[in-house]
Parts: sequence; structure tokens; C-alpha cells
Amino acid sequence: MTSASKSAGAFLLFIAFSLSTAYGQDIYMGAGYTVSYWPLMGLNNILNHYESTRSYDDPTQNPEQETTNATGSINLLSGFTVAGGYLYKPEMNLEFKYMNRRNSRWSSQVVDAGGGSFSRSITVVTNSYGIGVSKLLPSKKRDYILGATVNLTNLQVDVSEENKTKEGVVNSNMLGGMVFMKFIYHFKAGSPLALSFNPYIQFNLTDTDFSSLNRLLNPNTYTQLSSAEQRGARLAMGIEIQLVYFIYTKFNKGE
Repeated sequence: MTSASKSAGAFLLFIAFSLSTAYGQDIYMGAGYTVSYWPLMGLNNILNHYESTRSYDDPTQNPEQETTNATGSINLLSGFTVAGGYLYKPEMNLEFKYMNRRNSRWSSQVVDAGGGSFSRSITVVTNSYGIGVSKLLPSKKRDYILGATVNLTNLQVDVSEENKTKEGVVNSNMLGGMVFMKFIYHFKAGSPLALSFNPYIQFNLTDTDFSSLNRLLNPNTYTQLSSAEQRGARLAMGIEIQLVYFIYTKFNKGE
């Protein structure tokens, strides 16, 4: 777990404790796992260009060189998520969310007849912080919640070559939003513990510019990609699975 992840979790716990102390225990907390389909078009264009311009991809050009593992595209990000909410009036919640999602791709190749090799990995890490409102939809058990948050997302790309890591080759902050639906299943009637399945759509108001990664990976051919081909990452969709603990009295008592 990164220092940013620990700080985010501690921040949400601090908010929950402060609200419960000031206004009573009308809060809930959840933690779990998330998977997002997030086509990083600019990044993937660069990775594909990186693969296609290497001479070892064509054995007729240099039969002594070969790719043992291609870098590939990055379209799925996964990681952990935490959330908290405060019931500030009947059926309306103030919602706090944090997501840490990541994925990596790596390549290695034999670069000479003597068996010398070179490896490189690319890691994408995103940290999203959200605050917004959610509403308990009318039902007997109040087990559906519809909500939306305003999000600040940091997207970072790290590149590792052999034993050296270059952090923050790409470092982008994006303002956007998220809409989500929570399907809540209690373990038993009146239990404060529940499982929550939360599909969501996240959208960012700006693109991420991956051109600095292109210049690093493709120093001789980076100009072959246009500026538009090196940008992307506005829209993502995914699902969270969380274990939720409800400690606000109205939900638990069914009032």
C-alpha cells in the first residue's frame, strides 16, 4: 500500500469519526475491490508504436533479436476502494470515495547472439478522490443507493528499466465526476454488515497527455505520432465490491 493510499484511508476515517462525534453515529463505511474498463488510448498508441518500431519484431531484419514478451495494451485497471457516508437528512447522504487502481505491462527481449537481454515495464497508477451526494431509493429495505461525486484523479505512469525506476514520467491531474448505483445485500435482517455491488461510470473533463512517455520510449520515432494520438483517458466504467458497515441508526432500525 502506497503512502497516498494510507493517507486517503486515514482521511476518510478521520471524517467519519468527526461526523459521528459531532452529529451522532449516522454514518457508514465500506472497503473493497474495484475493476475498471478504462481505455487509455494515448498510452496504448504509444505502446503499440513502441512494439512496431523495434527491429526485433522482424526476424528478417535481425534474426539474433527476438521479443520474448510484448508490452501490450492497458485497458483494465484494478485495486482497492474505500468509501464513507453521512446521513445529513432523511434518505440523503454526503458521500466520500477513494479509489486506487493500477496495471502494468512489461517486455523483455534477447538483444544479441550471446543471450544478452533487456527488460522494461510500464506501470499505470491512478488515485481518485471524490465527494458528492447519494440518495436512498424508495424500497422496503432501502437497499439501493443512487449517487454522484465530483472527482479529482491523479494518473501516473512509471517506467522501470532493469533495476532503475523512473517515477512520474507522466503525472496528470484530472477533474471530473462519477455516477454510481449501489446494490446492498445484508447478511441478515437488522445486521449492520452488508455486501455492496456498485457499478459506476467515471468521466474526466480533460485528457491526459502521454507525450513525455512517447519521447522516452521512442526517442527516434516519437514524431510519427500526432498530438491527438498521444492523448486520452477521459471515460472509465467499472464495478466495486465492498464490505459495508452501517452504523447510522435509521438504516439499521428501518425507521
